Order: sequence, then C-alpha cells, then structure tokens
Amino acid sequence: MSSSHPPTLYDDMQARIVAAYSAFEGVYRVQHPEPQRPPAARLSASDLLVIASIGVMVIAAMIVSGSRTIAEFGQVGGAAFLMLEVGALILAIWRAINASEDQRRFSRRLVKAGLLICVGVMLAANIDATARAHAVAIPAWAQTIILLAVAVSAPVLTFIAGDLLGIQAVAIGRRQAALDADYQAAAAAWRDAMLRSWDAQKSRWGGVVQVSAEPSAALSDQTDIRQTLPAPSGFARTPDGQRRVADYLDANPSDADLSARALAARIAERTGVTVGHDTANKGRNAWRVGTRNSASEITSEGDLS
Repeated sequence: MSSSHPPTLYDDMQARIVAAYSAFEGVYRVQHPEPQRPPAARLSASDLLVIASIGVMVIAAMIVSGSRTIAEFGQVGGAAFLMLEVGALILAIWRAINASEDQRRFSRRLVKAGLLICVGVMLAANIDATARAHAVAIPAWAQTIILLAVAVSAPVLTFIAGDLLGIQAVAIGRRQAALDADYQAAAAAWRDAMLRSWDAQKSRWGGVVQVSAEPSAALSDQTDIRQTLPAPSGFARTPDGQRRVADYLDANPSDADLSARALAARIAERTGVTVGHDTANKGRNAWRVGTRNSASEITSEGDLS
C-alpha cells in the first residue's frame, strides 16, 4: 500500500524550477537546434570497386582450386572443398577485423606478396603457352614449377582476399566511428552551452527561489490558544499578548528585569490583561530587540550628524 503526503513548500519550489527549466529548454531548442546524429557511413565508389574486385578474385581462385581439390577428396570432394576454401576465407576476414595495427601492417605485406604471386604465375603460364605454340622445348622441371605455382596460388589468394575484405570492413567501421565521435562532441558542446545559458538566465525564467529566514524575536499578533480563554482571575485575555507585553514595557522599562512569571503577574495587576509567563518572556525578548535596534539607529544618526 503506497503512502502519500501533501505537497510541501519544497515540493512547490521544485515544481517551479522544473517548469521554468522545461520552458527555457523548449525555447532554447528552437533558437539553437540540437545537433542531429549523422546517417550511417555509406559505401563509396572506391569501396564498391574494391569489394567487387575481391569478390571476382575469390570466385576465380575457388574455381581453380576446386578443379584440383574436389577430385583429390573423392566422394566428399565438394564438401571438403567448401570447408577448406570458405573456412580459409572466413578465418582471414575474422583475423583482419580483430587484428592489431601491427598485424594489419603484416596483412598489407601479404597483399603485396599476393600481387607478386599473381604476376609471377601469369608470366610463367604465358611463357609456357608461348613456348609450346612455337615448339620450344620446356624442361620438365620448369613445367612442374609452373603447375605447383598455379596450385599454390589459388588457396593463397583466397586467404589474401579474406584479409582484404576484413581490412576494408575495418576502414568502413573507422569512418563510422569518426562520424559518431564528431556527433558526440557536438552534442556535448551543445548541452554545455545550454546549461551555461540557463545559469545566466534562470532568474529571468523563475528558476531561482529565494528563502529568507523568519526573525526569531519578532512580535506575534497571536498568543497561545490558552491565552484567548477566560482567565481564572476574571481578567480578559486578548489574542495579542506579546504586543501587550511590549507596550507595557515601553511604559515601565524597569519591570523588564523581573522574572517571566513576576512580569506576567505585574502586567495582569496593572493592566487587567492576563498573559502566560511564556508569552511574557517572548514579548520581553522582542521588546529588548526592538529597544536595541532603536538605540542603534539613534547612535548611527548621531554619528552622521
């Protein structure tokens, strides 16, 4: 069962401040629009070209490699080919994405090595084809090297292609991270500027509540409830006891040294107004404060004159 309590002065103050800030924020957002989060980084034309080129290279390398690998594994040749080729491609992509900067530099060296392999295999194949077309004898060992180079180049290029795809994905992710960082910095600067503007203008918007202390020795126009009841002595009680005490002491300042009970009895005896000793004490304290203030003002006026 939830408990509720009536709103206090501080609840009202908090509600005022919240309402003032909400109004200020609405106006500020209209005058100074908040930075908007940028859209996701789009693939540029160079990104698409690189990805398409890598895709063509992967397909060609898998065809070349499959022409030998599938037959090598017999009945499970197709499954084994997919396991090895696709597995190498996926592992290379994962490696490039999760690699450190030093490892990515090594991947870039692999790209250079892959380029040399491609150029070397193409040169050797063209030399062999040209030699055969002109009935030039090629040593058996040279033909063996060419065949080995073609066989090795296919899986190696598949792995290198995976590395390239991973590096390209990292580059795109970095561009997105840079856009997000710029947005976060702009949003933080906008919020800071709004808070500084609020601090400078909150008094105009009603966002400042000043609380002044109530004087402790001020005269009360009301006595305790018991002082409004008929007195046993028959004297009439009035609702302005403390003020009556101060008025009495203005006329009889020497009685201010009496005890509170004696002062209350003296006031009842001489004026017919009955006050309690607590009211007599409070009225005397207020009278003394008023007397000191009056004396201070007189002294100040005398110094100025």
